[in-house]
Amino acid sequence: MMTIPKKLEAFTCHGVEFESQAGDEYIGGCPFCYKERHLYVNGATGRYICHACDERGNVITFLTWHAKQVHEATATAVSIHFPET
Repeated sequence: MMTIPKKLEAFTCHGVEFESQAGDEYIGGCPFCYKERHLYVNGATGRYICHACDERGNVITFLTWHAKQVHEATATAVSIHFPET
């Protein structure tokens, strides 16, 4: 079983499942385009890139994206519309 670095818990807590490891890179399914084994996350830096949709960033940009998804889903569920920012 693979040991996931603490720095990557932000990804695993929000549904990213890492399936394999190549050096410092942890490989899993992309939450942006849903392609399996295309998201590469560096265990030392927390930087990620999807080799299918080219989404990239770091732990902070991932958490910001995830929070926006939750916010929009909640607003849609209760029929609240927010202006684009």
